[in-house]
Amino acid sequence: FLFYTDRYVGGLFGQPDFTRKQVRDSIPFEEQLEAMQEVIQAGKVRYIGVSNETPFGVCSMVELAKSNPDVYPRIASIQNSYSLVVRKDFESGLAEPCHYHNVGLLP
Repeated sequence: FLFYTDRYVGGLFGQPDFTRKQVRDSIPFEEQLEAMQEVIQAGKVRYIGVSNETPFGVCSMVELAKSNPDVYPRIASIQNSYSLVVRKDFESGLAEPCHYHNVGLLP
């Protein structure tokens, strides 16, 4: 898993929703996925997933993998908070991209 994203995403774990003022530099998706591809090619990992990611992040990573599958691996799953108490983030934002891009949810 690519654990908690290093970029500001807002709205996770009680944070206020996303605001442009909080955006900061972070490791590009391309660099993260290239590193994961190396681990896959070394035989250490079969599939990769992400944790605490946003719809933007999921769609960006899926599109990178579609555009150049030899360089970028496809994410297979996402692990975000999802329970009876915390449902909004997945149901209002991630459910659609996960469905159409065939990314499984690990609650």
